[in-house]
Amino acid sequence: MSASGIPQILWHYVRTKARRFGSREEMLLWQDRAVKRHLKGILPRAPYYQERLAPLGLENWQDWPTMDKAEMMRNFDRLNTVGVRAEDAFHVALEAERSRDFAPMLGEITVGLSSGTSGNRGLFLVSPSERFRWAGTMLARLLPGSILDKNRVAFFLRANSNLYETVGSSRIAFEFFDLMEPLDGHVERLNRFQPTV
Repeated sequence: MSASGIPQILWHYVRTKARRFGSREEMLLWQDRAVKRHLKGILPRAPYYQERLAPLGLENWQDWPTMDKAEMMRNFDRLNTVGVRAEDAFHVALEAERSRDFAPMLGEITVGLSSGTSGNRGLFLVSPSERFRWAGTMLARLLPGSILDKNRVAFFLRANSNLYETVGSSRIAFEFFDLMEPLDGHVERLNRFQPTV
């Protein structure tokens, strides 16, 4: 975990831990405000949304047409707000899967692939601030105790990512277990690592 990201991770950790809803209505009101705030930042920067959804108005965002993965991938270049082309993102992500080296990024943007179980591989892009938000939220939801406790987290995944590595620190040891490797090696590593999560 980079030192510059620690305050952001802690902020999102505390915020997630503190968030409580007294009723479903309270949660829906919070959701509506959060979605509108998010969309206000996204709409002006994503040509696809600007053309297709902005004219429908934010007040009725729940009535907007849904998007499936095929539609998202057809419009990837016009949907993302950081100017990453699908061709470039696929190149980085497929090379990472081939080499099993998941460190390369496009500038500061983490790139990853969905598993493709639906028959259509999807891409995801994550900015540094989104990585910190994800890390704080996941730590709040997954750690059995406090973020100040020492923990050893074992992740079993098809592919690693800079996103998942964001949680590593001096107090939280992160260990990626590659599902593409034989189970026997994992058992030996797990016995040495002794994960708490």
